[in-house]
This record gives sequence, C-alpha cells and structure tokens, in this order.
Amino acid sequence: MVVTRPRTLIVDNGGHTIKMGWNTDENPRVIPNSIVKGKNERKRVFVGEELSECTDRSSLFFLLPLEKGYIVNWDVQQQIWERSLRDESQEDSRIVLTHPNALVPAIKDESCEILFEMFGFGQVFKSSTAGLVGQCKRQSRVVLVVDSGFSFTHVVPFLDGKIIQEGVVRMDIGGKLLTNQLKEWVSYRELNVVEETFVMNECKEDACFVSMQFDKDSEIARCRGEENTMVREYVLPDFSTRQRGILREPVKAMEEEIQKIRLNMERFSVPEALFNPSNIGINQMGVAECIVHSVCKCPENLREALLQNLYLIGGNIKFTNFQQRLLEEVSSMVEWKVSLSGDMDGDDPIERGWRAGKRLVNGGTIERRFLTKEEYAEEGEEACTRAFLHFHRGVEKMERDRDNQRERRQ
Repeated sequence: MVVTRPRTLIVDNGGHTIKMGWNTDENPRVIPNSIVKGKNERKRVFVGEELSECTDRSSLFFLLPLEKGYIVNWDVQQQIWERSLRDESQEDSRIVLTHPNALVPAIKDESCEILFEMFGFGQVFKSSTAGLVGQCKRQSRVVLVVDSGFSFTHVVPFLDGKIIQEGVVRMDIGGKLLTNQLKEWVSYRELNVVEETFVMNECKEDACFVSMQFDKDSEIARCRGEENTMVREYVLPDFSTRQRGILREPVKAMEEEIQKIRLNMERFSVPEALFNPSNIGINQMGVAECIVHSVCKCPENLREALLQNLYLIGGNIKFTNFQQRLLEEVSSMVEWKVSLSGDMDGDDPIERGWRAGKRLVNGGTIERRFLTKEEYAEEGEEACTRAFLHFHRGVEKMERDRDNQRERRQ
C-alpha cells in the first residue's frame, strides 16, 4: 500500500545559509541567511537570495538573525523566511525546522508562533541539524556527529537516535571567526579589508586549506623565491569583469592595474585554528580533542563504535585535507580504529543535514512526532517545549507520551 504523506518543507536554518526544499525536491535551495545593504547600491536592501542580484558586493553590511548559533533577531529571520517562501504555498503542508542543540532560556524561541500563526503550517517538527542525522542513523545504533559550521563546532554522540547529553561538546570556532581572522591578518600585513567580509569569505573558501604538517609548511612559507611553494596571489573581484576573486601563482609583471593580495602562511594558519585554537588566543580544545573528550564522556562500551561511525557536516568540512587531518589526529589519541560513516548523504557537507531531514520525512521515521496547529493553539509554548526539548528522554518514550496526550485529549 502506498503511503501518502503531507507535503513537507525541510529547512536547515544555518547561521550563514538556509538550506530549504520540499521533501519531493532532489536538491535544496541554498539561501543567504542575512539582510544585506551595499555601499554602492544605496536605494536597495537585499533580503536572502536577492543577494545574487547585487552587482557590486564590495563593502557590504550584513544584518544577521543569528549570533553564536542562536536566533536573536526574530524580525530579521521572519523577513528572510517570508522572502524565501513568497512563491511557495504553505496550504495543507508542514515543516521540519532545525534549531540549536540546547536552547538558552534567556533567548526567546518564537519559531512555533511564526510558523503556525504567520505562515499557517499545519504541523511543525524541530530538531538540531545534528539531531536529524542522529535520528536518520538509528539503524546503526550509534553515530558521532561533528557539525562544524558558521558559528560553532559541535560534537554530538547518539545512541538509537537519542542524544547522549553528557557527551555533547561545543567549540566556539566556526567559519565566521575564521573569516574575521583572515580579514584581520590581511589588513595588518597588506591591505585594509576589514569591511570586505563577503569578498574575504570567498577568499578563505578559495585559498585556504588544512595543513597535514603545520611546522613543515610553516618552514616552506618562510622561504624566499621559488622555494616557497605556499605563496599565492588572490586577484580581488572588480564586479565588472570578475564577480569572484581568482587564486593564482604569483605574477612578476609590475604593469598590472589590478588589485590583489598576497597570501602565504595565512592559507593554512586560518583553518589551523580548528585544530589548535590556542594559536589565535582561544583557550579551548581543538576539534580532534573535542571528539576524544566527547567519546570519553560516553559509556565505555559505546566508545569504539562511536569512533568508527563519524558523520561530518558543515561548511568547514570542505577545507582541503580536513577529513584526513581529523582522522589522523583522533587516531593518534585513541587505541581504536577511527573511520567515517559509510553512508554520508551527498558530497556537499553543507547539505547533509537537509538530506537527513528529507530521508526522515520520506521514510516516515518522525511521522508521529510533529506538533499540530491544534495542539499549539490549546497549550501554546508548553506544547513546543514538551515536543522538542527532549534531551533526557528516549525517542520511543517521547512518542508514547505524545500518543497518550492525544488519546486523553480525544
């Protein structure tokens, strides 16, 4: 028998981009999660994916709804959602929305109110991005999700789809901090790019990589002439003939009338902060140490299995050599074999959370866990808290509690 499920919108609401798409879509739309004002386009504000219409992306001013991974500006977030959904019908549909692993009580969560009352969705399900992956991997029993994105890096262990709360570790280093660090170093050494967040973020993506031998690469970067194989030039975009910068070998021609920056040790020193935060003055564990610390906080009989089922998501995973360096460092700290999950969804780690959500919806795994509009109207935020803040309860127990609540109501 064919099971027909309601049309479901899956929204992975990241700090840098929103991954949005229906459960019938093959790929998500990747939408900037910001409202942007350009210095050279004074009469227009760009909301969400309208940024692609901006012809001059120099000196952009960003208004962000999220700070350090939490939505703190709901008016901005609502505007971005409205613009992203203006051509979509929410009638007879439901939504899966990601939210942080642990909500801070002082930060008000207005998502259910907006989704039910402003957009008119009939049902809502909320989970962290790592939570979507953890529940998607319930058949594997255990999985260790490493989520390294725009605002932070989280290590989250799961058993049977349930977070092992004691093992959750957060490192306050993400793509935003790395971009700011690159801006600071380039501005100090060569050219003032403090206001060029957009351009320097692209520069980071194009030019930076994770070093497999940091000390050796540092020695090479100190060499002069052809012995220095690390140095590159990044030709800045002029937004006339080039919309994005170009990474190239150094050119000796002096007559070039183009603006460029010279990148040397910055190329691998910026991502190195993910593995050694103390290099930039942050007194925290690196990502490999976070993984080992997380596993050691879990029951002893689960540790080996967790390390053999690492699942990597987030934009920082895209740095060249990141996965190889991570596996080598973790392996050097533990006695067990360390390996990645064999069935990570898709090649792009930025989209893996969205794809996990799509699999959960189409597989019917979370069918009983949606909060209905009627339940929200009857109990308000208390219903949201009971439905989605379930860190210390097993998934099966939570589903039974929800079923009992509905039976009593009927």
